[in-house]
Amino acid sequence: MDKHRTLFPGAMAQEGLGVVHKSKLPRDIAQSINSGDADTRQGVGPMLPKKPNTAETQPNKLRKTVFAINLPTNSSSPWDRYQPILIENQAGTATLAHGNNPSFPIVAIKCRKCSPEELRHVTQCRHENITAFTETYHHDDQIYFIYECVMMSLAEVQSTPCNDFAPYEIAAVSKAILTGLNYLQSSLDISHGALCSSNIVFALGGQGHLSIQIANVGDSMLKATIDTHRDLSALGSIIVEMANPSASASDCTGHVLADDPSAKSMGSVKGFLESIGVQEITALLKVSYDPQG
Repeated sequence: MDKHRTLFPGAMAQEGLGVVHKSKLPRDIAQSINSGDADTRQGVGPMLPKKPNTAETQPNKLRKTVFAINLPTNSSSPWDRYQPILIENQAGTATLAHGNNPSFPIVAIKCRKCSPEELRHVTQCRHENITAFTETYHHDDQIYFIYECVMMSLAEVQSTPCNDFAPYEIAAVSKAILTGLNYLQSSLDISHGALCSSNIVFALGGQGHLSIQIANVGDSMLKATIDTHRDLSALGSIIVEMANPSASASDCTGHVLADDPSAKSMGSVKGFLESIGVQEITALLKVSYDPQG
């Protein structure tokens, strides 16, 4: 990849894949992300006409509309169909289980308290930058989300010795997060509300490609609120953590990189951070990036 032509927060699409290192962000992710506008409604199916988006002017507005596509919910216990294997960190505590059928599908099951009103907010969700749940079960006032399994979280990558991120890797992660947030806002009319490096995960997609995803969207559906500013502020903190691991996670303005001698190529990263507080998600997806700063 020609790093000098990388787009922030996107990356130039190229043929072929690079070598994936488990302890480092996969470089092929940056190659697989196309610049420009993405079809964030892909795979969702027919949708109701969109309402004007008021997320920027009413950040804490509670959703009052019903989702366009409802997900059928099973009223039985998930343990009638799944056999638990072990408890594991899957962007939070989850029970790994396999289906009681000849294909033995492996899933990650998460349980939450859920009222009938909250259950109405749960809907079908399918996007390359969102960790999807394939089924839900509502039993004894609890909802069980049957999630696809993921490999590791960004927080786990950051905890390894090889936690130095190149600018184009930060660009790839930022593009994926922004694309996922745009899908949540424009297609589901919600925000995430708890964005952090522990909720950003890497999963194995089609043809062996790795994808960057936002996890625990089921929790976001139960809350059913819109706070775009909070999500973008959290994205700023994630970028700061990646660009300068010693920086305070609460400082997402970019000035913490100003005197960092190891951040010689972070000029455009700082400029992007400054844009987060004043631009909408769709505008941020088009910000160009020069790795020489």
